Amino acid sequence: MITAEKFYKEILEMPLKEREKLFTIREASEYLEVAEITVRRWAKDSILKSKRIGKNIVFDADELKEF
Repeated sequence: MITAEKFYKEILEMPLKEREKLFTIREASEYLEVAEITVRRWAKDSILKSKRIGKNIVFDADELKEF
């Protein structure tokens, strides 16, 4: 099982360009031009692929472009 701490360390070890590809819920909602609650619902229902870093939900930029 991957812990939040381990996942966070993996994020920090990523090249900067890879880290720049992560969007927060707010950034994703602005990019997709929908409400934040909609992005949260899509993430919860697995309509929009997401990852968790600690308590935060993040989205890969490539996934958002495909959506």
